[in-house]
Amino acid sequence: KNFHLFHPLSVYIPGPVVIPTPPLDFVAEPLTYERWNPKISIDYEITPDIMVYAQFSTGFRGGGFNNRPFTAAQVFPVGPESLDSYEIGFKSQLIDRMLTLNLTAFQSNYSDIQQTVAGVDAFGVPFAAPLNVGEARIRGLELESALHVENFTLSVVGNYLDAKITGVTPPTDLTVPPAALPQVGSRLAFAPEFRINLGAEYVFDIADMGSLTPRFDLSYQSEIRYDSTGLATSVEPGYAVANGRLTWTNRGRDLSVALAVTNLFDTYYNAFIFNTYAQNLGQLTVTPSRPREWSVSVRKEF
Repeated sequence: KNFHLFHPLSVYIPGPVVIPTPPLDFVAEPLTYERWNPKISIDYEITPDIMVYAQFSTGFRGGGFNNRPFTAAQVFPVGPESLDSYEIGFKSQLIDRMLTLNLTAFQSNYSDIQQTVAGVDAFGVPFAAPLNVGEARIRGLELESALHVENFTLSVVGNYLDAKITGVTPPTDLTVPPAALPQVGSRLAFAPEFRINLGAEYVFDIADMGSLTPRFDLSYQSEIRYDSTGLATSVEPGYAVANGRLTWTNRGRDLSVALAVTNLFDTYYNAFIFNTYAQNLGQLTVTPSRPREWSVSVRKEF
């Protein structure tokens, strides 16, 4: 728990795997994509401090080629990804503008979603490349709030995501193990169910010496999947990280000195996981979190 490295850790499981390396000599054909992405929104002010709105928009991510081919068989195209997004919500400033409260509900529907998938090409050489794997749907709620009372400020930002694969399209010209593809109903990668960020600060007036501002931030996210295979080794459990900061500012507010500590409680977690167990390649690469760190910064305005 107290062991930290600033480079990825790799674990290899040896096995009787022979990887041929045929020569790579190719010229990829150019790909061109054009698409209009309309956006329609409407809003209404119930009062000068409360506004409701609704919005529909579309999105588009162009395709391309696998940009890390090891053989000519791995120079395959990746089709474009498209998105339809629906959003409703309200924005408000209440209690004489001391309280900001915004709430949004949304749903995003993905078609031909691009995800990195590992497999084996026609020469028997492994690859990891983006492919169009099917359809996905994300539903969610997002809350933004801030309370400001005299010298005290408290902020709360949180979201809930219900992100799932709704359809799977296996590639027809590549050998990809079924276990390497997402399963219908599985949770979407990089989409934790809950995220919340809390922040609090108080400005102490110290007369002619200026002001002293302590600040504390706490962020939490529930477990996150780094791919859609459903393997337990691709899942990072939920974790919380705290940061602290103490800032002195002079009376003229043109000079400040701050002492900051990140990852205050030295929480260990995996910031990224690359897993090829589903492809029987026996490699698990993780990027560990940064440990507790402190810094001092000085700022002067001229």
